[in-house]
Amino acid sequence: YGEENNKTFLVKFDDRWKEIARLAYPKALIRQLGRFSLSGGMWHDDTLMVTGHDDPVIFRLQIPKQGTVLKLLGTEKAPFTGQGIAVDPKGGLVGINRAKKQLVFARKRLNVLLILVDDLKPSFGVYGKKWVHSPNLDRLATRGMRFDRAYCNQAVCAPSRNTLLTGSRSTSLGVYSLGYHFRRAVPNAITMPQFFKKHGYHSAGIGKVFHIGHGNIDDKHSWSVPFHPDKVIDYVLRDSTGGKLTREEAYFSNQKLGQIRSLPRGAAWEKADVKDDAYADGRIANEAIRRLQKAKSTDKPFFLAVGFTKPHLPFCAPKKYWDLYDPKKLPMPKTHEYPKGAPRYAGKFKLGELNQYKPIPQNPPLKESMTRQLIHGYYAALSYMNAKVGRVIDASKQFALDDSTIISL
Repeated sequence: YGEENNKTFLVKFDDRWKEIARLAYPKALIRQLGRFSLSGGMWHDDTLMVTGHDDPVIFRLQIPKQGTVLKLLGTEKAPFTGQGIAVDPKGGLVGINRAKKQLVFARKRLNVLLILVDDLKPSFGVYGKKWVHSPNLDRLATRGMRFDRAYCNQAVCAPSRNTLLTGSRSTSLGVYSLGYHFRRAVPNAITMPQFFKKHGYHSAGIGKVFHIGHGNIDDKHSWSVPFHPDKVIDYVLRDSTGGKLTREEAYFSNQKLGQIRSLPRGAAWEKADVKDDAYADGRIANEAIRRLQKAKSTDKPFFLAVGFTKPHLPFCAPKKYWDLYDPKKLPMPKTHEYPKGAPRYAGKFKLGELNQYKPIPQNPPLKESMTRQLIHGYYAALSYMNAKVGRVIDASKQFALDDSTIISL
């Protein structure tokens, strides 16, 4: 089906994709469906089954032997509104499991597991960097749809997340900084998790979803239950902090915001021989798995946002993930200059944010050994996060949720 000039129509093609006929829907049916609202359809011989956008009704249509107007054969109730990919005659939603290469019939609305990863760039296996240890990210991309041009709308944490979660760009919201809450600009905004909550889903969030810190707070309107945060800046070794509250720890926990410059810098990286849940991403994965296990026993669909913190600075990860890489074999930067032709306002001080951590100097250049250490830390943190993503994905299968859950990263 397609839409043109405010009219909904169906086009029939031959096996070479040549248009054979353009069929119209009965006017009475158009009034019931509403313009632009056919959300799914399924053929059965010469019968088409479609759903409207808001009403829990399946409409059965037949191709006419003469003329160009489809014939309405009848309707039947369905236990869902027409939000699916396609419609099964028995009233369920039909999706496609790419990994199993088969149709999936879900008798209820599909769950949504939204995985957010902080400061992850397309530099791992499925994007051509085969030397990066990212098996779980790679298998998730392989079994689904991979986007190759999904650019960040704003290269700052809070505005970027606001863009994703509200569906409005920074140029629309007017929010470009870390500490300005989007509801000050748009009080009545409907966020993605809030939209699901309004439509009968259990909406919950864990880890880092909205930006919390720098004076900014979570959005309580988005969740069915209180948000479950964890540390963004997380150390386990005393040497990394000197036993004191560091600058970035204070920023991301909304402590001593007027005294940041008087606080010490924390370490830019940390390699500790500890268990995975000693750091935040391990605990975030544990909580996500608990939520999935609980969801198994309820019929209410869920929207679960799981926000991992790594590979955001500081590059802290258990030692075993550092040991995955030989630092001597890591690729080094080919340039240290800003992109040619980029506007001045797009540039950031070259050591900005990095120099809020020790032992990074306040001004460039960095020694090659330090550059190599930072790159090593980034990929160690990436591989640590990859392991936690894998645990959550595996849990969705363990609790028999994989065929009824959309996973997006």
